[in-house]
Amino acid sequence: MMAHFRSITQHRVTLSDGTEFDVAPGQTLLQAALAAGLDWPNGCRVGLCGSCRCRVTSGRVRALTDFSDVLDAQALAQGQVLACRCQLESAICVNSDQLLCGLAPDDVDIDATITRLERVTPLVLVLELTLDHPHPNGYSGGQYARLEVPGTVPPRCFSFANACRGDGRLRFFVRIFPGGRLGEWLTDADRVGHRIRVSRPLGRFVFRDSRRPALFFAGGTGIAPVLAMLEELASRPASEQPPVRIAFAARDQQHLFYRRYLEPVVDRWAIGTTINFVNVLSREPRPSGWKGLRGHFFEHLALLTAGFEQADTYLCGPPGLVDAMQFHLIKSGYAHARISADRFLPSFA
Repeated sequence: MMAHFRSITQHRVTLSDGTEFDVAPGQTLLQAALAAGLDWPNGCRVGLCGSCRCRVTSGRVRALTDFSDVLDAQALAQGQVLACRCQLESAICVNSDQLLCGLAPDDVDIDATITRLERVTPLVLVLELTLDHPHPNGYSGGQYARLEVPGTVPPRCFSFANACRGDGRLRFFVRIFPGGRLGEWLTDADRVGHRIRVSRPLGRFVFRDSRRPALFFAGGTGIAPVLAMLEELASRPASEQPPVRIAFAARDQQHLFYRRYLEPVVDRWAIGTTINFVNVLSREPRPSGWKGLRGHFFEHLALLTAGFEQADTYLCGPPGLVDAMQFHLIKSGYAHARISADRFLPSFA
């Protein structure tokens, strides 16, 4: 089904309902479908959420990234692909029986008001919003939403940093970097009270099984979905709170910004249930008062995984961190199927 050579010609897509459209050289299947006016399901558009998955029944496509982080072995064997991360190498046929079903009324975007902005490190901004009305079906810790300032900032994906409470109050961590459109807009004027649009909840990076220990590795703003998952777990009965360890990577002590949001969650944790935190600082000055770990996760892998060798593992943060940890965990014996990954990719366009 997959090919490894680059197309230089346009190819035709035929859906099982008879709809046809063309994919130009360099276009992804999703880009072409949207350009053709089709209501093709999609979320992150960078191969992380799986919303745009479809089954190719004939023809060849070229995968731009590894689908196995999002699609399981059975789905891959059935010919499923991520439309946002594949290009055509021939004409293809796609099963559309469960594809172009449109959005339910509960899935439309919701307008919100910015209620708080705070720069908690030189690189991270806390953004808090209140939706005009809560998401009708809520969301799960680990999911994300697209944030948009219509006509000013195109949609950008950010993970919820708090669990769903049903009150429409949301928290996000925004990484500030040159060219980051939302970060620049939020910091170039006082935006409290301004309006912003929030998509339906997206993504499948969610807590998997409370019967197994959970091991989290997060870096930078990748701590956001972890905090949301932990807050969600803290609201469960003690019998559904598994042993948990969180390892957080930061540059130095001033980047340990998550602590103020973590303490209220830990206070709700059941007495006697294991939950511990380990920080690893890569650029902490010497000398300093820091007595914790220095360097990178993989340098302390045996210590960080001790007692959690059979845990479900969650990786979240910059792609380099996530890819390195996935490699080292699998090399040390962790099953690929027990590792969930969420890579935070910057957007500039």
